[in-house]
Amino acid sequence: MGNKKSIANILTKMGLVILLLSSVSVQARTFELTNQSFCKIENELNSIRCSDRPSENSPIKLLIKNENEKWIAAEVLEEKLFELELLKEDDNVIILNYPVFYSGHATITLFKKTGNFFISEKYFSEGFNRQGISIDYGHFSIIGY
Repeated sequence: MGNKKSIANILTKMGLVILLLSSVSVQARTFELTNQSFCKIENELNSIRCSDRPSENSPIKLLIKNENEKWIAAEVLEEKLFELELLKEDDNVIILNYPVFYSGHATITLFKKTGNFFISEKYFSEGFNRQGISIDYGHFSIIGY
C-alpha cells in the first residue's frame, strides 16, 4: 500500500510541474527557486537565528510561472498551487506578493542579473504570542525561456 501511495505522490508532483510548465504563450517564463539559507527574528530583536540550510517552514523548491500577465506558484514538495500578485518588475527585479493566511505580509524578490532571490515574511500571531520576520535566500533558474 505504501508503494502505491508514494507513486501517487510522485505522479501528483509531476502533474503540478507539467501544469506549471505547459504553455502556449511565447512570453511565458518559469522560475525554479531553490532555498539555500534563512534568518529569523522572533519577539525580541536579540533572538536572531540564521542557518545555512533552508527554513523548515519555507518551500525548498518553488516554481513560479508568468503567463499572460498572470503569476502562478507551485510549492513542489507541499503540492500547493496558488496565485501571486506582481508588485513591481523592471530591468533588475521582479517583486511578487506571496499570499499568507495569517496576520502579516510576505514578498518574493527575484534579482534578475544575479539569479538570487529573497522571500521575506513579517508576521503576527496572537494565539502563539509571536511576531517576527523571516528571510529566506536562494538561487533561481529560468526554465524554458
